[in-house]
Amino acid sequence: MTNHKRACECVAGSEPGEWSRWNAAGRGLASTIRVTKALADTQRVRILQLLDRGELCVCQIVEVLALAPSTVSKHLSLLSAAGLVEMRKEGRWAYYRLPEGPTGEFSRPLQQWLQEALEDDATIERDRALLEGVLSLDLCSVARGQRCRTGVAREDDGEARGVFGRETSPELKARGDIRRKDDV
Repeated sequence: MTNHKRACECVAGSEPGEWSRWNAAGRGLASTIRVTKALADTQRVRILQLLDRGELCVCQIVEVLALAPSTVSKHLSLLSAAGLVEMRKEGRWAYYRLPEGPTGEFSRPLQQWLQEALEDDATIERDRALLEGVLSLDLCSVARGQRCRTGVAREDDGEARGVFGRETSPELKARGDIRRKDDV
């Protein structure tokens, strides 16, 4: 099956009548355009692939992608508006995940298509490997490293810093989970 045909089936649904249910759920032309625009950016597709592993804090996504928090936030906002991710807040932390239950009914085939299409992609594989290192850290360490990179560090932040050729947290440095931005 061609990628084009598979993509069309993902948007329209692979079962007869699926497109009607998509429209009936308020997912007409405007919603379809939001979804296709959301998928038209490399960083947003990378975020979706990271979230396939499970719920992540924004700071973890920032750390893996090595983008500014505001940039990641904008990407997540567009994915959320397209109905491709869900967000919850817990204290000062914002967590994102792929939609579950009836909400995720239409995004699951899309996510499956992305998984198959990007199965052997080197960037996605590197992101997943780096994510494993980031997940081994507590959220405070990850966020502390990001504050140091942006010049918002406090005195108690010590040595923690980011990855991708920038200074990195002692935990990641010790594990060897460091790569340069050129490696992406």
